[in-house]
Amino acid sequence: ATSRTIGDSTLRFVQASVAAGHALRGRAAKDGYVVFSAETPPTSIPSGVPANATYRARSRAGDGPGQAIVPETIVGDSRVKINFSDDDAADNGQGGASMETVTITRDKSSVTNVERIGEVADVVWEITTDRVGWDSAEVTLKYLDYEIEGISGIETDLGIFTAATLDGPWVLVNPTDVDAMRNEVKATVKSFAYFIIANRFRIPVKLSQFSVE
Repeated sequence: ATSRTIGDSTLRFVQASVAAGHALRGRAAKDGYVVFSAETPPTSIPSGVPANATYRARSRAGDGPGQAIVPETIVGDSRVKINFSDDDAADNGQGGASMETVTITRDKSSVTNVERIGEVADVVWEITTDRVGWDSAEVTLKYLDYEIEGISGIETDLGIFTAATLDGPWVLVNPTDVDAMRNEVKATVKSFAYFIIANRFRIPVKLSQFSVE
């Protein structure tokens, strides 16, 4: 067996001869195996990763009931997925595609007007779109373990908060679904702005059903 280290993962290669009688074209056949060891999660911003970065992606057309289904849009390395509703009552005029822009800031120092800043994950997203006539979109944010260190409670206590500016007021998007196995939080919004992740039971802010108030 041989091993190689690539990034944070170790790959162990094992090659074994198959029992006699399993010959392939006159030569002994061999099976190759790749064994992936457990990945060591980063404890801070990885080397070479910018503290701030902007990513763009295009979402396909598909407005209006009975029209083409809008597939989920993965916006580069921003750790954001956007899924526009397939049943929007509005129509964007041409049913055309749109451009989504996500700026990720890998620290929360710019976030203000939060009473318990220690309950906020160390990452901020700003999402914009040029889509016209859309009604709602499901937004999925992926966090890293070190970004939620210090937040009290358990991961299923996390929620998505949004605000028009970094100065708030910060509003809990309700409901928020948490997938602790994938380190993801998901909620449906009716507009884009700034987004943070925080303990939804520890941040004293207003609740909002799919909107920024």
